[in-house]
Amino acid sequence: MVANITSSRRPLRIAYLALAVVACIVPVIASEQTNNFVRAADSGDLTTVSALLQSGIDVNSEGSPKKGFPSSTALVAASRSGRLEVVQVLLTAKADVNISGGAALIAASGQGDAKVVGALLAAGADPNLDTGLTPLTEATLQNHLEVVQALLAAKAKVDAKGKTSIGRPLFEASMHDRLAILQALVAAGADVNAIQTTDGRTAVMAAAAGVQPGGVRVLIQAGANVNAMTYSGVTPLMIAAGRNDSALVEALLAVHADANGGFRVCSNAFPAPNPGSTSGINGANAMGLFSTLAGSSPLGVASAVGNLTVVRALLTAKADANRVQCDGKTALQIARENGHREVATLLEAAGATR
Repeated sequence: MVANITSSRRPLRIAYLALAVVACIVPVIASEQTNNFVRAADSGDLTTVSALLQSGIDVNSEGSPKKGFPSSTALVAASRSGRLEVVQVLLTAKADVNISGGAALIAASGQGDAKVVGALLAAGADPNLDTGLTPLTEATLQNHLEVVQALLAAKAKVDAKGKTSIGRPLFEASMHDRLAILQALVAAGADVNAIQTTDGRTAVMAAAAGVQPGGVRVLIQAGANVNAMTYSGVTPLMIAAGRNDSALVEALLAVHADANGGFRVCSNAFPAPNPGSTSGINGANAMGLFSTLAGSSPLGVASAVGNLTVVRALLTAKADANRVQCDGKTALQIARENGHREVATLLEAAGATR
């Protein structure tokens, strides 16, 4: 009797096992189908994309566009690769244009594909969604003027800052020599005096740090404050002097940049490095320059660099030849420490005594 019961259960066990195998295989097949769907969209294979849509695949399912790549939807993959026809088919199939935080629009904006961007915006893409960078910031960084114009026309917030970006679009355009985009952003009402970063930088400081005289002129004409200071007392004039740009220094002085600006309050919060250090000002890149200049004066910076033209221009603009910086040093001491004898002689002639 026991043998008969055991024997009767055997077919049931086989059936359960078969169902378990099917349950494991179906998701794998579905996953591979989704990967094929996303990869077809990425490569512009319209035939495969259309066939899979007709078979009933979820248009918003996520798969890997390429081996080793993170998952995305077919719309994001096609937008990133500039596959306009595929994008249009997917949108017709009701693909969610704002899925994954608007990743499709951000991807297309970064690639500079104005036609794909236009199709996404026409389908209701939100130009202000943010996956770290806004579409406007991404287009600005990649220097895609036509996309910037399309996004602004679609009411992209001109002063919105991405979660992971250093500054707003205006700051990025100022820093990275995007003059036409800078002009477009200013024309769209970007705040030229907005604090752009956690340490208090403004767009005109970014333009000075990036040695972008054209950008500085545009910002000044738009009302940028040439005497703005970071929270550690760094001014556009100090930055221009640190970048060893005589023409930019003279341009700033011509619009009344303060030759004695800087400092705020000397404190332990902003310890001033030796402004005469060759590993400081003379070796700093555009971004590192800000921390290097903290606690300095425009004249001290110019004396460290050793630019006679800038030192002379600052003295003509009434820079205090005996001003003591946060590190306790004067411009004359800094010039001597760096071996700039002609600068030291010029400072002494202007009344520097220590």
